[in-house]
Amino acid sequence: MSEFIEIEYNDEQVIRALRRAPKIMGKHLNKGISNAAERVNKEERSQAPKGVSGLVNSIQTHIISPLERSVGPTVNYARAVEEGTSGGGTPPPVGNLLEWIRVKRITPRNPAMSDETLARVISKSIGRQGTPANPFRKRTVEKMRSRVFDMIRESTEAGIREAWK
Repeated sequence: MSEFIEIEYNDEQVIRALRRAPKIMGKHLNKGISNAAERVNKEERSQAPKGVSGLVNSIQTHIISPLERSVGPTVNYARAVEEGTSGGGTPPPVGNLLEWIRVKRITPRNPAMSDETLARVISKSIGRQGTPANPFRKRTVEKMRSRVFDMIRESTEAGIREAWK
């Protein structure tokens, strides 16, 4: 499920600026990386399916190291949404589907059927047939890759300018 945006900067000018003013460069790079990660977070939230808010609300940004961030959902079913599921798997919990049914205002065709019964029917169907992929993370990476690169480049250039003042 992991989609990455990885940037390597091996430019001689950047390396010289890092040696000359590591704190200044670190400040600018940290700011650029943090801003880029927050933009990716916002885009991933917009790309994620909105059936219930659990998936969207679980998308978080974590600091891995001064120059590394991780953005992604923390709910255990995110992989199933991203990659889809094949039939024959464990069906989703009825409680989760019940919430989804109510949020989406789905009503049974048979008015005598309760929402809970409908949730059980849907759960069994998903267990048998699986679900299609909704690669919201992949779409995010594809959309944001060049913007992230531009943001990092801009912060690097600002750091170089300040380092050589």
